[in-house]
Amino acid sequence: MADPRALLDAVEQFNLAHPVGTWVRYWLDGRARPAAYGRTGGKAVAMRAAASVWVAHAGSVPLADVEPLPEQPDGIAADEPELPEPAAAARRVREYVTAFGDGIYDVTTEGYPLYGRDLDALSQQAIELAGLVDGLFLVWSHTGHAWWGPGGRAYRHDITRAGRFAAEVARSHANARTWPADQKTPPEVVIPAPPLAVLADPTRIEAWTDEQIRQATTARIAERKAAIVEVPL
Repeated sequence: MADPRALLDAVEQFNLAHPVGTWVRYWLDGRARPAAYGRTGGKAVAMRAAASVWVAHAGSVPLADVEPLPEQPDGIAADEPELPEPAAAARRVREYVTAFGDGIYDVTTEGYPLYGRDLDALSQQAIELAGLVDGLFLVWSHTGHAWWGPGGRAYRHDITRAGRFAAEVARSHANARTWPADQKTPPEVVIPAPPLAVLADPTRIEAWTDEQIRQATTARIAERKAAIVEVPL
């Protein structure tokens, strides 16, 4: 049974940080369904052995299955002028269009229509302009458990913010770190940049990249084994 004091603390912290009307991502039926989005319609409460909050159009949702959304995307502070990375922004736009369909979006009361297909067209163009096309490559670091960033500097955990390189440059980055003889997994591997069809579908990205990393890792291990020359005693 949950600790009543811990439940009350969780409710208090949630209400202090997130006023009524906060946008949240939430899951129903023990996360058996895909996440949905909505605004809180009341304060979080603790009742019996569970804490919950009311979400518009969903009703009471367990607090453990509610994730408040930040005011700005990509970790950008509300008072900073920085814009989100275009490909990540495009992906969020396409998620919105997929969820709500095309046609006119009633986003204001001033008579300015917004068409879903306009957003879809712009998001696809942004993805293409971001360089996420065939012919470019990413570098995955097994050492850092992340992607090499643009210019080969720093790590990026979001694939849409990873650096994209020509084949020769990517291979150079991947071979820059020494691969110890007693280490089975290579420090870095090179994979193709995700094609547009994969990037545009958030449900496919993780499985696609995991498979690409697995294949690239297997290939590098095989290359090293083939390069080993046995010296007779």
